[in-house]
Amino acid sequence: MGGQAVVVDSMARQFLAMGHEVAVLAPRPHRCVALNDELLPYPVLRHPRFYSKRWFLDGYRWWVASAYRRHRFDVLHCHSVYPAGYVAARCAMLSHVPLVVTSLGDVSSQRLARQAGPSERYRLMLRRADAAIAISQFIEHRYRELCPEVRRVERISLGVDSSLYAATAARPAGLPGSIRPGGYLLFVGRLVAQKGVDLLLDAIAQAAVREPLCLAVAGDGSARHELEARAKALGIAEQVHFLGAVEESVKIYLYQNALCTVMPSRNSEGFPLVALESCAAGRAVLGTDIPGLREAVVAEQTGLLVPPESVEALARAISRMLADRQWLERAGAEARRFAAGYAWDQVARRHLAVYEELCRNARRAA
Repeated sequence: MGGQAVVVDSMARQFLAMGHEVAVLAPRPHRCVALNDELLPYPVLRHPRFYSKRWFLDGYRWWVASAYRRHRFDVLHCHSVYPAGYVAARCAMLSHVPLVVTSLGDVSSQRLARQAGPSERYRLMLRRADAAIAISQFIEHRYRELCPEVRRVERISLGVDSSLYAATAARPAGLPGSIRPGGYLLFVGRLVAQKGVDLLLDAIAQAAVREPLCLAVAGDGSARHELEARAKALGIAEQVHFLGAVEESVKIYLYQNALCTVMPSRNSEGFPLVALESCAAGRAVLGTDIPGLREAVVAEQTGLLVPPESVEALARAISRMLADRQWLERAGAEARRFAAGYAWDQVARRHLAVYEELCRNARRAA
């Protein structure tokens, strides 16, 4: 499950447990991904994947309207401003239905303000939204920057299931033998330029360590082949394990047994689930000092923050962590306490309070 799917699934399960009905409208997966919708406790309505994020979007309004005809939902909550939120905002049939939006990072790009077409579509959606949920201070800032007239912004962070990440996970079959408990760094995420894995590889090659340092990379993406070639060119190919997309149980084991989780992102993050998951597993986070991440990592307490794009600073931080295992243990314990404040049931209740107020307002206006 990707980050957006984890958020939607976790929220849906919480709402069901609280006695509410939930239906999820989601794109069809890529051909190579198997569907297991029948195993989920809520109905999933699948629409075709977006042919383009610029053209033919109005055609997808039919799928939103079809979902409404089947389920007559009281609130529509979109988990991206664009294109999903934009499509919903353009659906005339739903003009009376409270519309809520959460950006998990799609408003982060600073280029939006310089692109007239896309920025206007984001603005249209945010003007139509009855409430915009900001998962971090940075996302709230971006909402107001893109659409100063946004009607209502609520700060509600993402959540994490601490019990899931605290329960000891069994070692998965097939994991490379050199990935030993307490003997590797961990990266979890998409392999794209923004995530900065190339910087991490360079830092590992430079770090002052007594023995070769292992890195487990859990995730896939367009930059994978380039990164594999880079590791080989740096002479660290045998130390770096590109595991591809991994199952949840594998990811939990990797978190629990890593020295720490490294997040060398370049620009900004909304409020990264990876940081929360690592904290819940009792592992410190080494990240870059960028918007979003600096809210998810308490510097010198639950991890370390270094300047973005600085291989030297990243290498020094890695060396420091390896040289002070006692500090790592203390930071891991503090990280677990930090994650306990982000329980999904608390997050869901705060969302429900917003939904209920919007529904009351809609009934009064009818």
